Amino acid sequence: MTQDTPPSKGRVEQHTARYLADDIRHLAQRLRAYADRVAAVAADVDRVGGTGARSYADVAANVQHLVIGMVPNLGLHSLTRHAYEADQARAAGL
Repeated sequence: MTQDTPPSKGRVEQHTARYLADDIRHLAQRLRAYADRVAAVAADVDRVGGTGARSYADVAANVQHLVIGMVPNLGLHSLTRHAYEADQARAAGL
């Protein structure tokens, strides 16, 4: 094995690492969706005082609420769990 060749992975490690990679891809999808929702709030800036928000502070508050609300829904617990399981499988040579 050369220095550039990674060590072979056991079946359990491969399986859990695949779950981790899937979790990361799904997280990226959720973040993109939230980013789109946050970006959509920018249109409210032009409507302050009219048909939109009452003030610019309301617009900023809406963005903050979106961001705060998204964190519990990101699924970070499964990301951490799958990373732990992959590390445990690697350490055990499984």
